[in-house]
Amino acid sequence: MEEIRRRNHHTSVVIISGHDDFTYAKRALQFGAFDYLLKPVEADNMKECLQKWIKHHKKELHVDPVEPLIDMKELSPIEQVTRHIDSMLIPELSLTEAAAMVHLNPSYFCKLFKQQTSVNFTDYLTKVRMKEAIRLLEKTSLRISEIAERLGYADLAYFSNTFKKVMGATPSEYRKTRE
Repeated sequence: MEEIRRRNHHTSVVIISGHDDFTYAKRALQFGAFDYLLKPVEADNMKECLQKWIKHHKKELHVDPVEPLIDMKELSPIEQVTRHIDSMLIPELSLTEAAAMVHLNPSYFCKLFKQQTSVNFTDYLTKVRMKEAIRLLEKTSLRISEIAERLGYADLAYFSNTFKKVMGATPSEYRKTRE
């Protein structure tokens, strides 16, 4: 957290620790931790923490007064999922999780997604991840392995192959052309 603050990154941090010593929690809060949870974290505590975080960040959003907020209930199930994916810091969501999110059978959800977006769910998710990869390659000095990890790719080779398939160049080749 000290490094995050030193670099002036504006990101929320939730500490999950096995240390119940108050000095650890106090130090985390001094560096701006959003919350401090003790292991093992109960599902209810994590849910409460995430709900607080969402509520806190909704207040921080600057909304253009000309464009009213859209109630998610007014959106189709597919629009709800695409907005959710687009708003995720790390777009990690399985087809089954996405279908469950909008109370649909996964195979029906998959068919409906393709009908309404003209692209399958996995390709849409990959597109969003690659867009974020491009941003990180252009705007940061993170190693490619760090970028892959941030985007939920456990296998660097798979990330590089996927990036090359989408962009026509490997991540390192892409970065060199942007320098």
